Amino acid sequence: MDKQFHTDELLAEFLPKDVELPPKAVPVAPAEDEDMKVIAEEDTMEIPAIADEDEDDVKIFTPVTKEQATKAMPAVGVPLAEVEEEEQDEPSDQLCFDEWDEAAEKEERERREKEEHEAEMEETLKNRRREKIRAFDDDRRLKLTGEEEAAPMEDIVEEEFEEEYVEDFCTYEDADAVATELRFRRARHRIGTMATAGIEAMLLLNVLCFMLGIFHDPLVYIVDSLLILGVMMVLNRSLLQDGWDDFKAGEFSGDSSVLLCCAVAAAHTAVQLFHIDTVISNGLLPALAGAGLTVAAMGKQLQLRRLCANFAFVAQEKEKFVAHRVDDEQTAMEIGRAAVALGQPELAYFSSVPFLHRFLDRSYSRRTETPLLKVFVPAVAIVAAVVAVAYGFAAKQPWQALYLFALTFCVALPTTLPLSFAEAFWRGSRYALNNGGMVIGREETEEFGDLNAVCVDAADLFPEDSVLLAGIKTFAGTRIDEAILDAAAVVIAAGGPLEGVFRRVIQDKVDILQDVDTLVYEQEMGLSGWVGGRRVLVGNRRLLENHGVDVPSRDYEMRYTRAGRKLVYLSTAGELSAMFVVTYIADASAKRVLRALCREDVTLLVRTCDPNVTEDLLCETFDLSDYYVEILGSAGRRAYEQLLKDTAAEDDEDAPALACDGTAVGKAAALTVCGRLRGALPLTAFAVLGMGLLGFVLTTLLAFSTHTLPSTLTAVLYVAITAVVGLLIPKVKRI
Repeated sequence: MDKQFHTDELLAEFLPKDVELPPKAVPVAPAEDEDMKVIAEEDTMEIPAIADEDEDDVKIFTPVTKEQATKAMPAVGVPLAEVEEEEQDEPSDQLCFDEWDEAAEKEERERREKEEHEAEMEETLKNRRREKIRAFDDDRRLKLTGEEEAAPMEDIVEEEFEEEYVEDFCTYEDADAVATELRFRRARHRIGTMATAGIEAMLLLNVLCFMLGIFHDPLVYIVDSLLILGVMMVLNRSLLQDGWDDFKAGEFSGDSSVLLCCAVAAAHTAVQLFHIDTVISNGLLPALAGAGLTVAAMGKQLQLRRLCANFAFVAQEKEKFVAHRVDDEQTAMEIGRAAVALGQPELAYFSSVPFLHRFLDRSYSRRTETPLLKVFVPAVAIVAAVVAVAYGFAAKQPWQALYLFALTFCVALPTTLPLSFAEAFWRGSRYALNNGGMVIGREETEEFGDLNAVCVDAADLFPEDSVLLAGIKTFAGTRIDEAILDAAAVVIAAGGPLEGVFRRVIQDKVDILQDVDTLVYEQEMGLSGWVGGRRVLVGNRRLLENHGVDVPSRDYEMRYTRAGRKLVYLSTAGELSAMFVVTYIADASAKRVLRALCREDVTLLVRTCDPNVTEDLLCETFDLSDYYVEILGSAGRRAYEQLLKDTAAEDDEDAPALACDGTAVGKAAALTVCGRLRGALPLTAFAVLGMGLLGFVLTTLLAFSTHTLPSTLTAVLYVAITAVVGLLIPKVKRI
């Protein structure tokens, strides 16, 4: 397109073969009375017309601009009739221009179609997310209410199967969509929580103004309080719906307590419309119910934060490990006999899973904070009613008795329990995630919170960077490269802490290694196998002595075993070939987490094929007590390996999902959180319920002794103190 159309070369292409170019071009001006039109720049050369053709049929077009250059252009000096005939026989430049235009139009059309397709896909994704969330809510509500019924197979259509498939996080391709939806839910609930706190402040200000006499009309005070409480309940309708679902299922939870508190406060406020005078002396309770709503909303916000943090771990396309209990008594005794003095040991182990199923379903499953609520709430209601009736007869003031019932019942209800549990789980989950573990919910704490021992591999305790090769000493003229290759073949085939060392030395080129036959681990001594038809031994001095191989003296070893270094001998074909000097180190975080696990009375049962990994080495490296460290014997090792083989590739969808990244630190962190929560949550529940009973007793004593009742602000302050106590109690277990 950058070629000029007025050059001699272009004219030579366009002119017929029998037309010759003039020797010199002379610019000419167009004549007004001639039929021929010449459109040209100043340097355009004159083209003589053909004498034997009719001048009326001849027109010359020379493009001046780039746009004109792309238009159709007939041959210069040729009649239009001939041009039309020639275009039917031979392709011309006009056809090239047309092809370019068609290509440009096609590209533009494809671009528009792509943009439309992307817009449709985005809209489809939005609709899919809405369907997921609606399916989550419906499924959870049906499970809680027990109204789900099995539909006949002929009534289930294909679309229903597809909708059931997408109602949870099923593939890594859905990670972005699910993460976006979870962040949206968290942001939306954060706004609702902030609005709830602001409205509660308005309620407290309303109470304060009425107590100070700024507001004089009790009717306005009653109506305002009812309306403001109603707005708060609408903002937190999902929370109240959860409480109602628990109540219909015959369970009592913190959300159910909040629902009862709101219902009692709203009913008492509405009844005051029939006896407005008592409002001045007794007060109203919407601010107390609003305090419970605010605290519960804060607890739900912490739950959503924990859910988003856990999903970030689950959505990583990395290998994950899930905990399992050892249910078989004989297997448990073979593996963990040393972990307990009497009785059957409670053991756990972790196995690899390609994908963690039912994450959202497990996360949204609801469990009551404590079974005591099923007895506590009805008992408090009955006792509060009896106390109110007795006070009414004693003081002969039925309206004050009604206020006493509502006040004592609302103060005794554990409305702060959701926040206490949510905060404990949030801190526990954050601790686990920071160390490579994950705890989904209450089910995992109950399942894995009372263990005696956990099975781990020595390679989990000493990852790739935890074992360093300090030096190599060869014997009998052995080449260093041959020694490294022989030792690497055996060690990498067996696995263990030394595998990472030799992989680094050979730069992870395992294809250069020879195959290993008849690989055997000899307990507490090392490995033996056949490499290239030669017997290769990799282990400590006991292994070589057991096979009749001469080893250096212990005084000679002392020169290399300073500063905690360990020796690994290599013997090839019955002769000492090399000696490797290695160092085992531990990260500070690994020490801290493993010590925390031992404080939960959980013993480490270690499987190893490295003779240097002994109880003394583990206790010294990780600063542990030898009471909580055991090396698996041959029988326990075989039983543990059989468990790993029998474990299915996928996790059991009905079992609790305590997950980690596979490191010993991740396993220990997840189990430590379960143990701490199992001890802290009941203690928290007892503390909150105890604070409720204490408030009930203090209110009753004050009413009968002084015939005065606490104000609403005093009750709200007591609820705030109860919430603080509930937040502090779990720290006793150092979550």
